[in-house]
Amino acid sequence: MKKAIIALCIAAVSATVYAEEASPSADNGKTKPFSAMDFFSLNKETEKNKDEQRWFFNASGMYIRKTGNTDSVDSSYSSSLKYDNNIIESGVSYAGFYGKASGICDENKGNGFFNFDYYVFSPLEIFTYVQAEYDRMIELRCRYNAGVGLKFVFFRNDYWKADLSGAPVYQYENYGDLSADKEWRWSIRGRILIGPKNETFSVRYVYFYIPLMNDYRIYRQSHDVSMSVKMQKYILFKAGYNYSYDAEIPSEKKKTDMRYYVQAGITI
Repeated sequence: MKKAIIALCIAAVSATVYAEEASPSADNGKTKPFSAMDFFSLNKETEKNKDEQRWFFNASGMYIRKTGNTDSVDSSYSSSLKYDNNIIESGVSYAGFYGKASGICDENKGNGFFNFDYYVFSPLEIFTYVQAEYDRMIELRCRYNAGVGLKFVFFRNDYWKADLSGAPVYQYENYGDLSADKEWRWSIRGRILIGPKNETFSVRYVYFYIPLMNDYRIYRQSHDVSMSVKMQKYILFKAGYNYSYDAEIPSEKKKTDMRYYVQAGITI
């Protein structure tokens, strides 16, 4: 809970700063003062014109090698391809982390995500998603989640977007030499986007809660906060923090995982 509050505070501060910079101009050319009513509005979406950008791609990474008394490697990488015409938003993304210390691997995991969202009417959207991940350090060979659900949008405007979505999901999970588990879960996601339509600066906070349908004591949760800044035309800088907890990880493994990262890359 403390991590969620910190993430929300970061998002709120970023939203205030962004709101001051992004306040629309009035007809007389002067800057229109930011209004709280603008901040909490729910704009109706209209399909983008053909001359507006609909496809977005970015790829970023970080590699740090230290030698001497401690020989270590720390790297992370991510990429995404998204289509967005305001009515349909669909995309694929992947993020991975790899690290070594004194020649021993201490991190090796990855996460792939596909989504398709369709705007029905304010404030409702329908969506489907598929997520695949692995984590060699806890012997998670693979985990797949797939589901279809509804998304409720609380606020959507030039400054930010806040929504809550839920879906029943089918999960396939395989740990080490154990038999694969196939089960149904709930997927609940809360999301805040600062500058959702801004191609230069954006902040993103996502919270996932995925409990077993018939036993809420067995669950996974994650907090993910990231900030992206576009420099010049194609250069992208990204920083973030990820916290995850899995109540069902084998007892000899850590159930909690935390990660800070900074990346540089390209965006189109």
